[in-house]
Amino acid sequence: MSSTQKEQMVTQDDPAQAIQQIENTIAALAQRLLGCSHAIIIRIDQSTQVLSPLALAGFSMQQEQRVRIALTGAHVSLLIPDPSTITLLEKQESVPFTITQSPLLSYVSPLSSSPNCYLAPIRVAHHLIGLLGIVFPKDGSLPYSGGIAVITALCKLCALALQYEQQTTERDLIIAAKTLLNEQMQRLNTMQSDFISVVSHEFRTALTTIEGFSNLLRSENFSDEDVKDYANDIYTDAVRLHRLVTDLLDVEQMKKGKTQIRVVRIDMNTLLTILAKRMELLSTDHSFHLSLDEKLPQIEGDLDKLTQAITNLLSNAIKYSPIGGDILIKSSREGNHVHVSIQDQGPGIAPEAIETIFTLYHRSNSATTRHIEGTGLGLSLVREIISLHNGNV
Repeated sequence: MSSTQKEQMVTQDDPAQAIQQIENTIAALAQRLLGCSHAIIIRIDQSTQVLSPLALAGFSMQQEQRVRIALTGAHVSLLIPDPSTITLLEKQESVPFTITQSPLLSYVSPLSSSPNCYLAPIRVAHHLIGLLGIVFPKDGSLPYSGGIAVITALCKLCALALQYEQQTTERDLIIAAKTLLNEQMQRLNTMQSDFISVVSHEFRTALTTIEGFSNLLRSENFSDEDVKDYANDIYTDAVRLHRLVTDLLDVEQMKKGKTQIRVVRIDMNTLLTILAKRMELLSTDHSFHLSLDEKLPQIEGDLDKLTQAITNLLSNAIKYSPIGGDILIKSSREGNHVHVSIQDQGPGIAPEAIETIFTLYHRSNSATTRHIEGTGLGLSLVREIISLHNGNV
């Protein structure tokens, strides 16, 4: 395969390499047409005025490395300390430039021994976006009056290359953003689909239990103790259904940004005690323990919403704790805030999953927890409710 064919393949397959080839060609062309010893194309970031050397001609590999290190990431004022020079460049004028006066290049060989230099502006839409540096040896200079015209033409070629580079970068960013958005949408669609299946299963399970035990109580005679057990099972699933419906309705309000709170004075310790006793009735397989700060002040909040948030946390603790596990509910004062913590003996949460578990429809999918039923609504609602109270989870 010829070198020309290879270049064509690079151009087609890798726009970045194609742009680099164009910039290198322009720098080499400047050196050949103007008879200069070195040529440099430098980009100037319009927002930060930071320099990026793009192409260099006439340098050895070591020299080029030194120049790139000196220029990369430096502010344009470090290259050109004289503001009047920058003003001339912004007016589209090529200017003589004394390298020894530049804090960046005065010590960089071989430029430090080449006092004769010209800087030409690379402009797009009246904005200075780069510089073309033309360096001559000690006894050299622009060879003829037409040299300025050649420099101007080369700067226009540079401007086209930089424009193409910017458009390619912007295109790549747009493509990357679209790809990321598509992946997120696909992930969300999958989560929503899984959510619908889970909710349907939760409804069917609860309704089947309620229907089955209710039918038994209607058609058979049982002892008082059996009736009490069946009634408790019915009540447990009725509460579960009620919580599921409430979560679904609240999620819709949350998605529409219409969640509202009705503020009243609340004794958090009393609320935690009531909820702990309620959960003990629903789950006899776990032990609930309270460690409450007796000096805890009352707070202002929405009683129903806070009850829902704490109930969701306690339900999670029950689901992820082993049978017979202890669940500790603590309250304490931290400055002007009330801190409530619920600690269980479950497998815990991986550090990388701390944020994602609060995402709507998200459910833990680890080997130890994927068998545990849930809708992926509870924790997202907890965070929403606590945020409405200017708190954090």
